[in-house]
Amino acid sequence: MSVGQKVIIQADALDGKRLNGSVVRVSTMMGRKSISTGDPSDKSDRDILEAVIDLEGNPLSLPIGLRVTVQFLTHTSMKR
Repeated sequence: MSVGQKVIIQADALDGKRLNGSVVRVSTMMGRKSISTGDPSDKSDRDILEAVIDLEGNPLSLPIGLRVTVQFLTHTSMKR
């Protein structure tokens, strides 16, 4: 993951819509997970690397803490 890297974001709450964006900031070190989802199967002891993503276009207003899947694109995956 690096600043400027393109991403695709998906979430169940988006009804199949995919959002495009790019990485604008990456944490400098691994840290503990700080957001609790309330899901009992969610692992709380994992270290994470936080990233800030800038969404392209006029994105929907997404709530803080919304669980999303982020696909980090490489030059090879962008050609598909």
